[in-house]
Amino acid sequence: MSDDAVADFGLTGVDMDTQERMSTAQVKVLGVSKTYAGRNGGVTALSRITLAINKNDFVCIVGPSGCGKSTLLNAIAGFEHPSEGEITLSDRTVRGPAAERGVVFQQGALFDWMTVEENVKFGPLARGLGDRIAQDLADRYIAMVGLSGFAQRFPHELSGGMQQRVGIARALANEPEVLLMDEPFAALDQQNREILQAEIKEIWRKTGNTVIWITHSIEEALFLGTHVLVMSARPGRIKGAFRTNFNEGDQDLLTSKAFFDAKRDLYQLLRDEAAAAANSERRSV
Repeated sequence: MSDDAVADFGLTGVDMDTQERMSTAQVKVLGVSKTYAGRNGGVTALSRITLAINKNDFVCIVGPSGCGKSTLLNAIAGFEHPSEGEITLSDRTVRGPAAERGVVFQQGALFDWMTVEENVKFGPLARGLGDRIAQDLADRYIAMVGLSGFAQRFPHELSGGMQQRVGIARALANEPEVLLMDEPFAALDQQNREILQAEIKEIWRKTGNTVIWITHSIEEALFLGTHVLVMSARPGRIKGAFRTNFNEGDQDLLTSKAFFDAKRDLYQLLRDEAAAAANSERRSV
């Protein structure tokens, strides 16, 4: 897929590790590889990935199952340590989890014994900000995700979509520099998913956060992302990186020819990698 071809419908090839991007990047992934020990030898999940992500980028990462998407996200979050290479945030080496990197998982991962308000206040209180500041932050972000009337409810009293809203509010209440999202809407029905996609886009615009978003959905990646990265089958590498202008539109663009064409070409890239991943699995059996 050439840059000339994709530029016609709002998807433009972009180099995510140029010197220019590196000079201004907020998040730098520098030659990162990750290998896990196994009974039959090591398994390499990531291979020499280098990326430069600028402040307020919304980077969506797609790839076949098992390609290392979540491993890369977890390494940026500080939950995983690279076998090789380095990850920095604002030129500080990532050595472990920290409040400057908020994480939202597929499931809300909420404290069941706490109310919505208490869940969202937890991070600020743990950072020692004091109850009044924590309350102000909770009120602000609970309202931002549209749950002001549910602050005293417990997680089991909420739908799956509402629980994810709480998870987003809880991550935002720490006022992170970067928001890391691991398929947060994967378990939701299509209607709730579309509603939350529009809302997270609006929240991103209001907060100015940098967002790194893992998804299996090409449509979601195109609708949300300022950039879309396509990962190869394991060991995970960056096969393609694109800048998209669909991020500025609304749900109506999903039926446009430009959107369909971009979706088709990304699907072709992913189909090739999915086939490679399936062949690799068969050979390993």
